[in-house]
Amino acid sequence: MNWTIVEAAEQLDPTLAEDEVRALVLLFQVPVVGRRRGRGRPVPEYDQAAVLRAHAAVIAVRRGLLHGILGTRPAQAG
Repeated sequence: MNWTIVEAAEQLDPTLAEDEVRALVLLFQVPVVGRRRGRGRPVPEYDQAAVLRAHAAVIAVRRGLLHGILGTRPAQAG
């Protein structure tokens, strides 16, 4: 399944704004896999799995940064 920028912004959890999804697609070089026709110009579609992987990486970094700012990370077993 493929997502447009708008669909990704609506479906991702935690949510991102459309501009953030565009930045994520550019940063992680998620390729355009198709174009969806509707009214006006065709809209680029991106592979859902690739967008989800990029989103997971961004959220992991955000959470890591928050732990660094707000306090220590939970102890890891090992």
